[in-house]
Amino acid sequence: MKKYVLILILTVLSLPVFSQEYQPFPTQNAMWREYEYHIMSHWSHYQYVITGDTVMNDLTYHKLQKSGSYYEWFNSSISGINEYVGAFREDIENKKVYFMQAGKVKDTLLYDFDLNIGDTLPPLYGYAYNYDNIVPIVLDIDSVLLSDGVYHKRFLIKNCPQMWIPLSIYFIEGVGSSFGLLTGITCPFENRFELVCLTVDSQSVYILENSGKPCALAPIIESIDRIEQREEINFKVFPNPASGFVCIDFDKQKPLPDYIEIANMIGEITLREMVRTHSVDINVSNFPPGTYVIRISKNGRTIGYKKLVISK
Repeated sequence: MKKYVLILILTVLSLPVFSQEYQPFPTQNAMWREYEYHIMSHWSHYQYVITGDTVMNDLTYHKLQKSGSYYEWFNSSISGINEYVGAFREDIENKKVYFMQAGKVKDTLLYDFDLNIGDTLPPLYGYAYNYDNIVPIVLDIDSVLLSDGVYHKRFLIKNCPQMWIPLSIYFIEGVGSSFGLLTGITCPFENRFELVCLTVDSQSVYILENSGKPCALAPIIESIDRIEQREEINFKVFPNPASGFVCIDFDKQKPLPDYIEIANMIGEITLREMVRTHSVDINVSNFPPGTYVIRISKNGRTIGYKKLVISK
């Protein structure tokens, strides 16, 4: 009798992992918000958004637009990202996702969710290199309850040499990689990749715990130098660098803009203030030292940028 009870308990415990229905990827109104960091060169905040469907080789694909900002450490330059990167399709019956890179005529396997513990991963999109000839394998499979209230099967992938203590990389049904939708399999050393969140119809499906990063659209920040050459509004920022208060002066002969926003170099809005006078004093004494971007907007449209440096 005890033997049968034990078998029954084990069977029940295994149900969330092995008996659950396959969770497909979203096909519309979805946003994968991501973060990429390299200690020697750059960081980037961006998102992939589904912008519609297209038919290629008689198959329906879902188009992906990448947008956000890219910051280079050495020259303190910041530029925008806004490009079509390709499209994906899903073979739900076989639990596989394929990606057609922009400009290509043949797709590549992006995810295979029909794997077991110990299986070697097949060649995937984005797996361009490895360390010590590491062959990626499935170390474990479990089931995780996500923000949508549904259990999704999760695959733990071996992606680094044994002596390293890497960040774990997971493949999650209906979500993608914990390193990012198109990041592929990599072994972080001087870099870091994060899928910050996935939203569908503006509702969170997946959120990276304790990331400290917003689950919102990363702003598309163009090159600051380029924008300043074509400002639609004349304004001055002083002192710059600043440590206590910074004054923003607008042309008294021109209509006032609507808002001032100050963003840090990872795209987080640290201040948003309505403009009521032609001279605005802002207390930045509590801002961490670093480079910021002042954004001026009117009627929901950006009409000017300037770089602001906070020093202590």
